[in-house]
Amino acid sequence: MDSPAAAPEIKNKRKRRRRPKKSKKGNPENNPPSPPPSYPQNNSNSSDPNDPKKDIPLYKDDADVTVVGVKGNRLCENWDEMDFDKRLLANIKKCRFIWPRKVQEAVLPFVVDGYDVQCQSETGTGKTASYLIPLIDNLIKEKQKTGKLQKGVPYCVIIAPTREFIEQIHQEARKFANNTGITVAAAYCGKTPDDLTKSCNILCGCIGRLLHFLKIDNKFLRCLKYVVVDEIDHFFKGNQKVDLLKFFKLLPPVIYADKRQTLFFSPTLQITALKKVEDDENKFLKERAEKERLKKQIAQKQAIEVNGTAAVIVTEKKEKAAEKFILYNHKKSVHITSVLDSNKRITYIIDSLPSEDAKFLHLTKRISNISQSFGGNYPKIIIFVNRIDFADELTKDLTTAGFPADVIHSDLTQKERECALKDFKNGISKSRILVSVHLCGCGVDIPEMDYVINYNIPDWRHNILEAKNTFLQRCGRTGRINNGTAITFYVESEDRKSAFWLREILQNANQEVPDFLKETSGLETFMKELSVK
Repeated sequence: MDSPAAAPEIKNKRKRRRRPKKSKKGNPENNPPSPPPSYPQNNSNSSDPNDPKKDIPLYKDDADVTVVGVKGNRLCENWDEMDFDKRLLANIKKCRFIWPRKVQEAVLPFVVDGYDVQCQSETGTGKTASYLIPLIDNLIKEKQKTGKLQKGVPYCVIIAPTREFIEQIHQEARKFANNTGITVAAAYCGKTPDDLTKSCNILCGCIGRLLHFLKIDNKFLRCLKYVVVDEIDHFFKGNQKVDLLKFFKLLPPVIYADKRQTLFFSPTLQITALKKVEDDENKFLKERAEKERLKKQIAQKQAIEVNGTAAVIVTEKKEKAAEKFILYNHKKSVHITSVLDSNKRITYIIDSLPSEDAKFLHLTKRISNISQSFGGNYPKIIIFVNRIDFADELTKDLTTAGFPADVIHSDLTQKERECALKDFKNGISKSRILVSVHLCGCGVDIPEMDYVINYNIPDWRHNILEAKNTFLQRCGRTGRINNGTAITFYVESEDRKSAFWLREILQNANQEVPDFLKETSGLETFMKELSVK
């Protein structure tokens, strides 16, 4: 087997790959399907909602959060105190959200009060619900105030990096918005603005499709009041960053700061980076406001030339003063960040191997041992690799060896991707193991996700910090509700430059660092090599 890290992923256009056919060899376990995906539930010994939150494991194990940018402490300690619409509260209870989790406690009041929010919190802490719930309530109240919302134009746009994550957000938003009169739509798979004429108060979409919508109809977002970017760290690289900035440039102009609310969420990005995104967005808003001001000024000067009245001059001065005040006063903004990068519910295991060629045999032994610990059944296991072609190869080798494996990556059709993810989420016996490149490492919530295996450590050669963040997001597919395990295959000759941040993650998680990571001076070696170059 060729080394999976021998060469970087080929960027040129390839022939589309199909999902490998399942081998008839072996005898995969006939595991009963898992229940369909559902929302987090109270895992405490008592189902009494009056139990103190601190005794509920799901709440207790979430990292504490800090709030920067405001004085005092605003917390939503229970759902009823937020004065949410009764229909929304009923949906929250149907979704089995007993108490707000720590990040939800902090985020909810600021979204309701109209703040721009930049939030960093570890994976699996309920960030999606923290913005969906207050935004849906805001739209319900807007509809009650004005009598109706315009059809066919979104008031809220939610952006995420992958279609799989967009569909997940779409389904969660539909559950919270059920019977409230607020409509939710997803923008992908060739849809146009005309396809969304009846159901898009909230529009969830990938950045490419949204840009396409704006190209077709630049007034499509004329009523936009809320912009949410989830997993925003994925938009800091390559074309994604260019596209996101282009999206903000193309938005209809907003002069008054409180007319549009922007929310950024990330599991790994820290406040300084989130602040940079906010500054970029404010720069675009200021540029647009300045253009509008100059346009008005020219029109008013022309009116003076025609009318020659003092009244026009007085009006011009008043409007210029007001616009100058609006232009140079920042929107109210708050930064909310977790004190930890990693989820406390994840146990990290680093396996040291002599070479890349030793990985496959070690993988089969690992999976077999895991299966034995589950009475001969296979729990859900995601295996992450770095290259699409190797994902296909590894899946084929696993199925040939009799393991119930499937694959998901961006070279598959949308239908094939949806089928692979649906089978894995629902626990179909032939798809208990899912090999993935990046699609499942970003935001996707998989019920009863027990194990993550990093067959390849994320490629550090382009950006070390990006590799660390990708690793944390991959591992964050487990440990979201219950405890989970993340296993990583480490080859000294290939991965020594990643040793220092692996060590850092283990130390921050208060877990034991293996000797082979302690003895490696990965960061120091790397910095010396950079100095020589």
